[in-house]
Amino acid sequence: MSELNQAGLNADKLVSLGQKQTAVKFKAFCKEDNVESVLVQELSPVVNTFQAADGKVSYSGKITAKLLVEEQNGGVGGMSYTADFSDEFFAAAITENSAVLPRCDILDFSTEVDGAEVSVNAVIATDFLAVSQVNYPLFNGDGVICKRNKIPVGTVTARVDEVFSAGAELEVKADVARVLSSQSFAVIDSAEVKDKVLTVTGECVLNLSYLTAESQIPQNAYFTYEFTQEIAVEADGMPFVFADVRATKIHMDVEENAQESVFMAESLIVLRGIIVEETEREVVVDCFSPTNATNVAASTAESTVIKHMCALNSAVEEKIVTAIPSNAVLSGFFGGNVSVVNAMTVEGGVDVSGVVSGNVIYTVDDKVKSEKTDVPFNTVLTCDAANVGDGVYVNAAIRMMDATLDGGEATVKAELVFSVRLTSTRSSAFVSSVDIGEAENADRGAIEVCLAFKGDNLWEVAKSLKMSVEDILQLNPELTDPLDRDQKLLIYHTLQA
Repeated sequence: MSELNQAGLNADKLVSLGQKQTAVKFKAFCKEDNVESVLVQELSPVVNTFQAADGKVSYSGKITAKLLVEEQNGGVGGMSYTADFSDEFFAAAITENSAVLPRCDILDFSTEVDGAEVSVNAVIATDFLAVSQVNYPLFNGDGVICKRNKIPVGTVTARVDEVFSAGAELEVKADVARVLSSQSFAVIDSAEVKDKVLTVTGECVLNLSYLTAESQIPQNAYFTYEFTQEIAVEADGMPFVFADVRATKIHMDVEENAQESVFMAESLIVLRGIIVEETEREVVVDCFSPTNATNVAASTAESTVIKHMCALNSAVEEKIVTAIPSNAVLSGFFGGNVSVVNAMTVEGGVDVSGVVSGNVIYTVDDKVKSEKTDVPFNTVLTCDAANVGDGVYVNAAIRMMDATLDGGEATVKAELVFSVRLTSTRSSAFVSSVDIGEAENADRGAIEVCLAFKGDNLWEVAKSLKMSVEDILQLNPELTDPLDRDQKLLIYHTLQA
C-alpha cells in the first residue's frame, strides 16, 4: 500500500472558549468623613493587556468604580476610584499564536461604608473568544482519477488591537454646579477594510450625572457623539471587531447663573478584533484508481467567515413592581447597563433577550433615595443579512432611560442601540489521504455497452466503470451532465492486472 499526501489546508474557526470569574476587592476614600450610604454604583472593567501561551491566557486590566453617595448632611456627592486586576484563563486550545478576544463585564458587586471609606467587592466575568487554527492534510491526486472542486475557506489575515480617543463638545440645558459622574459605552455602526486600511464608524453613548446651582438633587442627561477611526492593517478581509471605553474625561468650566453648560467629553476607546478573508481552495473531493483498490480518507474543514456588522435600535417599555413611595419625585436613572443574555438569528433578523439595569434616583421629604431596577426585555432586530443558523455576537448600550410612577408600579422606558456581528460557518468535505491497495484482476479489454439513467452524473458513471469522465466523453460526446435521458454508452477499455 502507498499513501499519497500534499501540503495542508489552513482553516480558522471562531470559537467560544468559556468564561473566567475574578473576585476584586478595593477601597475608595471620600475627602471628608461624611458618607452616609451609597446610592449608586457604576463599575466598568476593561482588559488592557493579555498574552497567550500554550494552554493559557494571562491578562490584566482596570476596574473603575463611580459611586453616587448620600452624605450625612443630606447632600449628594460623587466618588471615583480605579483598581487593577489580573488573572489567568486556561484552555487546551490556546497556543502562543492564538488570536484571542477577551471581553469583560460585572457579574456581581457590593459596597460597605465605614466613615470616609467605601469597600467595594466585585466579581468580573471575562469571556474569551479565540480563533481555532487547524491545518488539514490534503491529497494531491497522484496516481488516481480525481474529482476536484473549489471549497470556501475562512482564514485570519490580520489582528486588530488599537487605542484611540473620540470626543465632542456637548451642552446641558442647565446651570451645572458640579459633575458627579459620567458613564459611557462605545457602539460600532460599521467596519470595512479597503487597501489594508480598516475604517470603523460608531458612537459613544454618555450618561452624565450632575448637580445644578439651584438644587442638590442629582440630575442626569444622555448624549451621543460619533467617531470614525482609520487603522492600518496587514491584509484585506472582513473585520470582526469590538470597541470598549477605557476611560472618559469631562472638561467643564462652571459659570454662575448660566442657562446652559457647555462641556467637552473625551473617551479613550480600545478596539480589538480580527480580519478574516474568505478564499476558494481547489481540493480533491473524490477519487479512485482504474487498476487498484483504493481506500479514501475524508476530512471536513470548518472555518468562520464574517458576514455583516451593523448597529440597530430598539425600544423597551415594561411595568415593574416597585417599593418607591407614590409621593416620590423621580429625578432620573443612574448607572444604567444592558446585559445581553441570549442572541440568536432568525430569518431576516436577530432575536435578543437580556436585562436593562439601572438605579432610579428619587426624593421623599427632601431626602434623596435610590432603588435598583432590573427590566427584562426580548426584541427582534430587523437585519436582512441574517439567516437562521448564523453566528451572532451582540453588545448594547442605553441611549435614554426614564420612568414614571403609578401606585406601586413603575413604567420604565429605554431606548437601546445594539451592535451586531454576524458570522457563518463554512463546512466542506474533501479527500485528505488515499491508500492505494492491491491490483484488481479486471482484464476486460473489450468493447462494452452499458446503460446509464436520466439524472445520473458523469462522475458516478465514470467511477463505476473505472474510467475518467474525459475518456467517456471522448467515446460518447453527446452526453450531458447530468444525463437528460436514459442512454446506452459505448465503452472501450483495456485493464491489465
